[in-house]
Amino acid sequence: MPKNVMVQDAAGHTIGSTYLRRAKGLLKSGRAVLVDDHTIQLRASAQNAAAPENKKEQNMEQEILFCAKAFYQKSETGCSLLTMGDANGESMEVWELDGEAAPAVIIAELQQLPLTDYVLRFAVLGSAASEILRCTIKTAADTKTYALEQGRYQPQYSRKTADGTLLRVYALPVQTDADGAVTVEMMAKQAAVQVLPIQPESVYAALPPYDYSDWKQETASANKAVINLANAKLPKSALLQILANCGEQADVNLENADIYNDME
Repeated sequence: MPKNVMVQDAAGHTIGSTYLRRAKGLLKSGRAVLVDDHTIQLRASAQNAAAPENKKEQNMEQEILFCAKAFYQKSETGCSLLTMGDANGESMEVWELDGEAAPAVIIAELQQLPLTDYVLRFAVLGSAASEILRCTIKTAADTKTYALEQGRYQPQYSRKTADGTLLRVYALPVQTDADGAVTVEMMAKQAAVQVLPIQPESVYAALPPYDYSDWKQETASANKAVINLANAKLPKSALLQILANCGEQADVNLENADIYNDME
């Protein structure tokens, strides 16, 4: 069973998600039954079984945790449901949004408690120089679209993974209306990214801080052309031609070079 478990009411409607520990507690107490490896269903006599039992659990219950199984893709291209390993080596399901050629979109239609403040938590792995990443949250009363790309909306955590990939963790506010219905839409354009469940805070604490500007600077440095003209002897006109061809991003080494003037 994954770390984030989908929760259904007694009628089989998805009402959100909860932590694995909480789901196991509901199953053990008989207040819920197991539907499949990623879903539990509350018994009719325990419709309020997911209500918080203490302050710590109250905070948990006010979160909407990203659960890949709750989402479907808007079109047949650009999105893939994948299984990966998390920081503890356990399997987790993620959505890969390949929006490099065309926008890639996933959507979830959730039923939450009415008139309740939540926080939607998810992580995004990957980046691109021209990325457009949007998360739209719709309720009966309001629609908000968050521009996540290029640091325009500040993530809760921004980290560098072991392989140098940019990892961003978001916490977006959600306020349900009287019907409790929430639609979440995630879109990637001009980028290929993965949307993941969140991990324990200790996982992010162990990773070095790293934001989009850091990633962009490192990427530009890695792609910079290196022209080694050390100890070379060449006319000034040839040097100017080389500089014009390689562009401003090139790193030119002129140590001990003999550049003579042939343009007079």
